[in-house]
Formats: sequence, structure tokens, C-alpha cells
Amino acid sequence: MGNGKVQQTNHSSPVTRGILPASRPAPDANALAASPRFDHDFSKVKVHADSGVQLRRQLGTSKTTSPIASVSPRTEMLKQLTDETTLFSNANVIAEWVKGKAPAPAAGTTGTPVPAPPAFTFTTEELLNDKALVKKIKPKPAKAEDLTAMLDLLVSYGFIERAAAATPGSPGTPGSPGTPGTPASFTLKRDPKTQQPDLTTFNKDKKSVKDFTDKFEKRQERPSSLDPVVETSVLSGTLAAGAADEFKAEKTAETNLAKLKKDLEDLDKSGATDEKTQEKRKALEVKIAKAEKTFTNAQGFHTFAADVTNLLTRLGAANSDFKAGTYPGHSWGEFSADIFLSTSLEEVKDIGDYSGKYWNRKKVRKFFDDLNDECEKDDPTTGKFAWRAIYNDVPLAGEINKKFGAGRVVQKENHGPDGKKLHIHLDLRPIKQRLDTKSGFEINKGRIKIL
Repeated sequence: MGNGKVQQTNHSSPVTRGILPASRPAPDANALAASPRFDHDFSKVKVHADSGVQLRRQLGTSKTTSPIASVSPRTEMLKQLTDETTLFSNANVIAEWVKGKAPAPAAGTTGTPVPAPPAFTFTTEELLNDKALVKKIKPKPAKAEDLTAMLDLLVSYGFIERAAAATPGSPGTPGSPGTPGTPASFTLKRDPKTQQPDLTTFNKDKKSVKDFTDKFEKRQERPSSLDPVVETSVLSGTLAAGAADEFKAEKTAETNLAKLKKDLEDLDKSGATDEKTQEKRKALEVKIAKAEKTFTNAQGFHTFAADVTNLLTRLGAANSDFKAGTYPGHSWGEFSADIFLSTSLEEVKDIGDYSGKYWNRKKVRKFFDDLNDECEKDDPTTGKFAWRAIYNDVPLAGEINKKFGAGRVVQKENHGPDGKKLHIHLDLRPIKQRLDTKSGFEINKGRIKIL
């Protein structure tokens, strides 16, 4: 939790007010390029079993309706875009096949309409029987249903139209053979004037989706609430965990921005319109833009996806013992939070390298119970949430897993005990992820639309 600069601060004492040690530097404009403070690679986490504590992953029905957060919203969005890119690519393979098979229009006399060539109709069976075509489609289609989405896409762009729906065959009866079904068929559509098929809009959108997907994928390389894929909001300072320097930098940035805006307001009130005043106005506008960016960066340690901020705020109303923070490069970016509890420590023994002092278990149990309660609620703004945690109090993690499902709380270095970056890491995923202008795309009737 904290800023973007790497400093492996050891939290050697409980965070009594959710304030981390003041020795950690505040975030700066280079925060996005910095390395994450804690490693949250879930390929490395484990349910720990050591020193006589045999902790088995609990099976069976978990006592919650909140799923385990196993895939980040960022990854889900990228998959939606990648799937659409693949769909366009596969549909283009079929389109090129159709154009190659369809008869070309004859040359018309100057000034007269181009004669319409014979209609070209094809079936899904023909597509599947063309080995060269099937080989180009990824993944390889095995049945007509595997082609449905591609053909539907070409229909939606007016390249082809449905000629006949598939009909099922009949199994027949003893002494009477069944009848075979018929595959779905489609007819190439042509421009009335040129008699050529039109893929202009299709090709434009195919490129648009591909280019956007490539850019979106690069945004995944460094997850951060300062470079979000959904709208973000700032968690209240009363719930924010941060170093004293971070709070100070935020206040300084806020004060500086307010002063610059006041200067511009005073300039406008003066009514002056001379050249010198206009130059001063432009200079102030440039300074304000920079100050706004500085303020945004300074708030990064408690900036989350707007839905996550909503969840944490509701959780704060039910539980006053925690503070939440984050930093650039943090696990799922705006969908991850590091939690610090304000409570006493107690010794946990016989768990090998994870042995040591952890937060009061009664308080930790209550935190997880309250978190799960809020995640289960179908909030009118955010809906329900899936959640997952890292926390190294192995026996307690076993309790939580038994209650809320195997793998709900896992272990990873630098998540306790005290002195080894004691905190609870949370990944939080809205069950129904909302897309917005920050996402840059929407899904309309099953189709990706770039905003």
C-alpha cells in the first residue's frame, strides 16, 4: 500500500490509525513507472501447511453467495475485446471465401447499370467441408454452431443475408428410414449499382476494434488506479491508509490547486481584457492543468474504481476498525486494496516461516464477515461483489476458507506476521462490471462498440 516508489517499509507495529510510517516518500509524477511494493502474483500463493498445522482446502458448499474473485475485471474486459477481435478475423476469413467463390459481375455498357450476376448462396456444410477454410479459423470449427457468431456478424454488416434456416432431420422408425436435416444457407448481398459485395464498414470496425484492443492490452502491463480502465473515485480520508508524507503531499497539492483557481477567478472578476491579462490567464490555465494532475497523483494512495470505493465506504459504515489503501502497480489496479486493522496483536505459533504476531482474530473475523456481508448485497449502484484475500495467519485463514469457500484466503510472503508487511490484501470484482467512458468501449446487443 502506498505510493509508486519502491521502498520496502516494514510495518513493525500495528497501524493504530491506518497511517503508515512517515518514512515512505509521497507519490510523484513518475509513480506509474515504479515497481509494486508487494508481490501479488496469485500463481505463487498457497494454502499453507507447515509445522504440524495441516491445513486442507475445504470442499463443499461455502456459506456465502459471493464468489471467489479469481479473474480481474481488467482481464475480463481484455478477453471481451480479444474475443471480438478474433470474431472479426474469423468472419473475414469466411467473407474472403465467399468473395472468391461468388461469380464476378459482367462488365456493363457505359451509362447502363451493371448486370446482376447469378445469386450466390452457400451453406454451413460447405464451409465446414472446405478444409483450407476451416484451417484458417481459430479455434477450428467442428460443427455448424461453431460458425454461428461469425455468420451473424456478417449478416449484421449486410454482407450476407439468411436464405434458409437449418432444419433438423428425423430419426425414422423401424422399416422407415429417417430424413436428413438441411444446413443453414446464406446469400451474398451486392451493391445494386456496382454488383460488388460491400465490406467497407466491416473493415473499418474490424481495424478499430483491433487497434483499441492492442492499446487496451498495453494498459494491463501496469495496473494502476492512476491509469484506470473504469471511472475511479477517492475513498474518504477517514478510511484511507497512507503515510504521513502522502497525506501531507495530498493536502499541499489541494491547497496549491485551490490558490491557482482563486487567482483565475479574481482575474476574471477584474473584467480586464488587455493582452497582458490574456497572457496571464493562459499561464494560469496551464498551471491549473498541471496542479490538477499533481493533485490526482497525490490522491492515488486512496483512489479506487468507483464501485470499489462505494463498497469500501459501505463497509466502513459497518466496521470502523480498518483503513484501506493502494499504490500504482497494485495487483488488479483500481480493483485491489490493502487493508490495515486498528487492533492489538497476538502470537500465532507453529506455522513455520509465517509464525509471529498477527491482528486480534476476533477483529479479523469480524472484518471478513462484514466484508462478505457487503459483497453479498445487491447494491443499486454496484450490484454484488466477488472477493479474495491474502493473509498469512494460517489457522485463521483455514476458518475463513471453511466458512466462505476453499481458496478464499491464501498465503503469500509479505502479508504478515508483524514486521513482514502485515496487511490483508483484497481483490474485489463487481459481479456485473459496468463499462464507461474510461473503459473506452461498450457492449451493445452483444457487439463491441468503441466509444
